[in-house]
Amino acid sequence: MNAPSTFPDPGNPERNLGEFKIVGTGDPVITALLIESDRGRNFRLPGTEELLEQTIDGQSIEKKLIGIAKVGGVKVDPIPEQPERYATNRLALSENDYKLRREVIQPMMREAGMEVEEHPLADIGIFRGQYPEVTPLVLASHTDTVPDGDMYDGVYGVISAIESVKAMSEIGFKPYRDIIVLSYTGEESSRFGIACFGSRAIFHGLNTKELDSREKQELGGRSIREVLGEDGAKIASEPIFGEGKKFKKPFAVIELHFEKSALIEVCICKVRD
Repeated sequence: MNAPSTFPDPGNPERNLGEFKIVGTGDPVITALLIESDRGRNFRLPGTEELLEQTIDGQSIEKKLIGIAKVGGVKVDPIPEQPERYATNRLALSENDYKLRREVIQPMMREAGMEVEEHPLADIGIFRGQYPEVTPLVLASHTDTVPDGDMYDGVYGVISAIESVKAMSEIGFKPYRDIIVLSYTGEESSRFGIACFGSRAIFHGLNTKELDSREKQELGGRSIREVLGEDGAKIASEPIFGEGKKFKKPFAVIELHFEKSALIEVCICKVRD
């Protein structure tokens, strides 16, 4: 099925994609952020946005975040705002990291109505839109942590993305374009001394120097290449987006990230292709 010719070309880099309202509060209802900005396409039925917001359950998301924090987490003293708290320990490509990806994140993606593919450094959830020939919208964040890390860091964006897609699926809403949820590992530098190698692999591919980055000797002294194996390292050396790759270059990439301060501001951000 071809996209309607009356719509502007999604690949035109000069096209203003409009505004996303980024609401950084404890309320994880973030559909205004996660759904593409050309609202005339997506919200053709009155009340769709409100219905999506009503479908997303913040308390359910919090319970899932607590469950995730228990994977490699250590319970710490509560505070009034957080009666159940954990310090998380999921170094990139560790046993806890793999356990979370395969036993929690991938099943959540499937339950949300996504097709799931496993990359050596990411779980990839694909929610099919009306017109798969146009460029996809990507929602991304990470699940690996530093030692004794914050239980919301990274994973808040992953779960919020999955829950937003789940809400669309539950009300029978089909977006204009495919939505791809990326759950990376390898964004923290604690293990291999290199940060953001998960997202770098996905969008650019890792070079030889990056693949040969080594963990600390007390952890075993292995390189990313050795941990991934030759097949995994080969996959990680090639991006997944772009001409001739598995997926088209994204229409936009959005990451919701948890702000670690007492005050989280509301801002308006321009988004361009």
